[in-house]
Amino acid sequence: MNNKWDKLSSKFNVHKNRDEIDPGAADNILIAWPPIIDLITKHFGNSQIKGLKALDYGCGTGGFTQKLDSLGFDVIGVDTSEGMLDLARKYNNNKIHFLKTEQIPVNEKYNLITGIMVFQFIEKIEETLNQLTQRLNKDGLIVFAVFNPKFVASCLKTHVLFSHFDSESNPKRGIISFGKELDIQTFIRNADDYNKIMNNLGLSKKLEAYPKFTQEYLDKYPINTPIDESEYLILSYC
Repeated sequence: MNNKWDKLSSKFNVHKNRDEIDPGAADNILIAWPPIIDLITKHFGNSQIKGLKALDYGCGTGGFTQKLDSLGFDVIGVDTSEGMLDLARKYNNNKIHFLKTEQIPVNEKYNLITGIMVFQFIEKIEETLNQLTQRLNKDGLIVFAVFNPKFVASCLKTHVLFSHFDSESNPKRGIISFGKELDIQTFIRNADDYNKIMNNLGLSKKLEAYPKFTQEYLDKYPINTPIDESEYLILSYC
């Protein structure tokens, strides 16, 4: 990611009143967050979370970082976008440290690392995942959400959201358009791609999930993207 994301900080501001949150941020909250939170609480146990260290990588405006804090984690959020971080800090409860990505404390280890809809915007993903897993404690958990390749393919067929991909049926590299604000280069990988990387790093898969669009989300946020395929691929390793 780079500072292009500053222009999208308002769009992804999850601290607004629920009715004012952009559909592109509300889908994370209503569809992606629940299975991730469920996995985290089951893995660590609600009573065992307090004081464990967590890193929310690509934290954006800090909504999920605050959710981890509310669960009891000692959490920091990092992002490359100062615009996103400004909003995260504005709505901070003063317990959470929000830092630029390059400011992650040296030699710090984490029980949990999360990445909510960030890895698809990183080209050299093997390098990033290698760096992150080196910061994972033994028996720690890494969990992340990315675009489901089948959802991207469905969008390409109907000419919404995504464009300029190398393949319509097997998309790997192209563009996502956030309205008139910005086009962002996007790198789509399937579960096997991530499994290979993580297995080479010595981690085993704990979860692979494709949460469906919820009726609550569809009733509240009319969208023009296909809904027959899950928007998300959620993966976790330990």
